[in-house]
Amino acid sequence: MSDKEKWDNPEFEIPEDAVSPGAILPKPARADSKPVEIEPQEVRTQSNAPIPAVEATQAVDVPPATAHVEPTFAVGTEDRANIVPVVARPSWGKRLLGFLLALALGAGGVLGYQYWGPKPEIESLAGCLDRTVPGLEAINSQKLRVVLVPLLNDLEDPQGRLIQSALEELQGGDGPLMQVQTVDCALVRDEGTVLDLASLVRENSLEIARRTDADVLIWGEVLPDDQRLELRINYPTDSAATHFATDDVILKTDFGADQATVFAAKIWSVSKNIERFDESVLTSGMTVTRDALLPVSQNSKPELSVRQLGALYHELGVAEFVLGVQAEASQQMESAIEHYRSADILLDRYVLPDDWAQNQIDLGIALASLGVKDNRNQEIGQALSAFQGAIVEMPRSRNPVMWAQLQNRMAEVLNALGTRESNNQMLAASVAAYRQALTVLNREDFPDQWASSQHSLGTALQGLGQRDADPAIMEEAVIAYRAALEVRTPDKQPNDHAITQINLGSTLMTIGARVKNIEVIEQAVTAYRAAIDQLDQQESAIEWATAQHSLGNALAFIAEQEGNTDNLEEALTAFSLALDSFDRETDPTRWAVTQNNIGNILHTLGERRKDPEAIAAAITAYEAAVSVLSESAPAYAERVVESLSRAQVLQQTMGSE
Repeated sequence: MSDKEKWDNPEFEIPEDAVSPGAILPKPARADSKPVEIEPQEVRTQSNAPIPAVEATQAVDVPPATAHVEPTFAVGTEDRANIVPVVARPSWGKRLLGFLLALALGAGGVLGYQYWGPKPEIESLAGCLDRTVPGLEAINSQKLRVVLVPLLNDLEDPQGRLIQSALEELQGGDGPLMQVQTVDCALVRDEGTVLDLASLVRENSLEIARRTDADVLIWGEVLPDDQRLELRINYPTDSAATHFATDDVILKTDFGADQATVFAAKIWSVSKNIERFDESVLTSGMTVTRDALLPVSQNSKPELSVRQLGALYHELGVAEFVLGVQAEASQQMESAIEHYRSADILLDRYVLPDDWAQNQIDLGIALASLGVKDNRNQEIGQALSAFQGAIVEMPRSRNPVMWAQLQNRMAEVLNALGTRESNNQMLAASVAAYRQALTVLNREDFPDQWASSQHSLGTALQGLGQRDADPAIMEEAVIAYRAALEVRTPDKQPNDHAITQINLGSTLMTIGARVKNIEVIEQAVTAYRAAIDQLDQQESAIEWATAQHSLGNALAFIAEQEGNTDNLEEALTAFSLALDSFDRETDPTRWAVTQNNIGNILHTLGERRKDPEAIAAAITAYEAAVSVLSESAPAYAERVVESLSRAQVLQQTMGSE
């Protein structure tokens, strides 16, 4: 029997959820909207010079008239009198001209002073925070840290207190919320100067976020004319808090319980970006919000406008989706989808196109995540419809970045459907959508998104090339993966680098195996080793084990072609390491496939070396694989049983010799 007969078992398929970020994963709703990234800035120091007092205008010396002398009266200073004729008045035209000239000079002086003159002094922010917010380091880090910055035009702080009360009411006695209020920091409380400080508020608020390690930062202004609060909610988009996204909330200045609940829901909805929170803390906070929102959504006469009520349903959907992802609970994902659909009814597409489109995007994300999780192709198809609707309201000419991100979303859904339904047309459409996204998300302006799209394009091409058995398409996949690796470097993005290396290795393995090209297989081995070097076995157990298993397959193929034993020994080591991370209870299929591959290696080594112990170990591995695969993959199990029978015959032959 040739070695090839033993290697003719189905190859281990790389799990899409472990190594293919191009697949649909449960992602937070806002993570893929276009965030407003705010680069860290230094707080500008203003001049300490006092505002100069305006001096009284002095009279101008006017010489007496020579032709005719009229009675005069004295107007002057202590040292010198100025003589002004009593009846020497200018004409009305000159008076008007002088008045206009004075008005222009006065306006110019005021504008010039506002622009070039000294600005109100801003207190040292570090000093103010040390004075007003002491002991921040001692605060429990597992609480949602909300920082409220003084609001512009809120001179007596009534709106700040209203927001504070709303947060406290929602928090409850033991809620996982910690609030820091900086009412006494940074701003001069003078009606004439507050608006001049608008640009400083932004810089100071971000400095406050960095200094207080804020999870959510609230700032904004009161609009007295129409009695509204325009609030900005800033939250970090990365674990290092170097980039911030901004969501806007508009409330009435006398907002009641309904609006307060909407606002608090918004606070919790952005908390999904905070990686350091554990599941229990996040679930607790979001549950409080959900329970508070339900009575409002069921109220037949809420104190909200149609737009606000639609926003309420949308935020409740966001809350439910985050909870569902955290708990891997399909029921909560379904609840989120129902809330998004309620919002869809209220947010009129033609009156509120932006709100409607954002709701469609989040609905699509929830549908796709649920469909992939529970193998529901119908929900994945509905997700595609939601994304297609959103992109109509977000055309490339209006918002090119959002349009490109939606192209990526549609490509993910098409790739998932095409893979599940063996539909090459959908896979080709997925490739086309990724290429469309890359026409906007170029490497120069969007390097990370460009690399991610290149990786996802490679995944789609790899799937299409495998189904079409087209080496040219597989070569395109290799080009896309290698392009992604130009940005996903080991020092900057080690995990992403490793994942792309695994997929690159898989593509090279397919190409090399088809044409039996050892050099291409060796390139795959290099890619797998590069991935293993970057992955942590504990933190990225599945990815690390996948790379080890794939390395074992590549080494075994080389051993088969070259007929050597050294590569077989190394392949056995790689498979054994992978088995340590594949748990039989939680990951039975991968565990069983790895057992089968270990059996193949031991079988070949035992036959070549005439080693009965290796054959016995191979039989044990085959039996372990069959015990799982007989139910989950009966066709695969039949082929493993054939290998088991050959090993048993060989064992009997060795025993009789």
